[in-house]
Amino acid sequence: MLRSERERRQELERALEQERIASEELRRTGLQGISHLLLAATIKDRTTGTHLQRVRRYVEAIAERLGLQSALVEEFGYSSVMHDVGKIHTPDHILQSEHHLSDAEFSVIKQHCIDGEKMLGTARFFETARAIAREHHERWDGKGYPDGKKGEEISLAARIVSIADVFDALTSKRPYKEAWSAEAGLKAIEAGAGERFDPELVAGFVALAREGVLERISSEVAASSDDEQLGSSAK
Repeated sequence: MLRSERERRQELERALEQERIASEELRRTGLQGISHLLLAATIKDRTTGTHLQRVRRYVEAIAERLGLQSALVEEFGYSSVMHDVGKIHTPDHILQSEHHLSDAEFSVIKQHCIDGEKMLGTARFFETARAIAREHHERWDGKGYPDGKKGEEISLAARIVSIADVFDALTSKRPYKEAWSAEAGLKAIEAGAGERFDPELVAGFVALAREGVLERISSEVAASSDDEQLGSSAK
């Protein structure tokens, strides 16, 4: 006996609802996984927490400026915080080194890109995060690592994260350097356009800086961090 049109429609609606529930569960589970991995990374490297917050906000700002759909902006944002997750396997004496790294030590550092991709498994939810983890040290001119990809061979998400990550690293205090001024960091990003970075993305990033967006993000992350420290002290 042939099913009625109404029955077929109801069956389709049930299937779509089941797919929606499954997708939401996958997203929830994936975000929980991100939280656990980030906690491990933050414990290992005390500078990681605020760095990741700023990078995420910078990435979302660049993606929004490109006119990407809000769902993709969000995906690039939460995926960006996984870019250095592979450093969980990097020895502390290298991560916290205050001297110039030897060739051997730098080879160990470079391994975090491959380790990060592997750690993120094969789940569809982490597809963008895997690309970012592996490719965020690739260069527009093909002289990066680990694969020597160039130009648009590098995923858009990783090209965006590369700019945000380098800018924040330059303008933050690290064991081996003092923080650069925002203006000096921005000039370094501009100087890398067409060589290290996608020139179109650099232009957008510079525009965000001129509009005061980057300064606002940095201030908001700093204020949030201060509030968390005060809350912890009060306990």
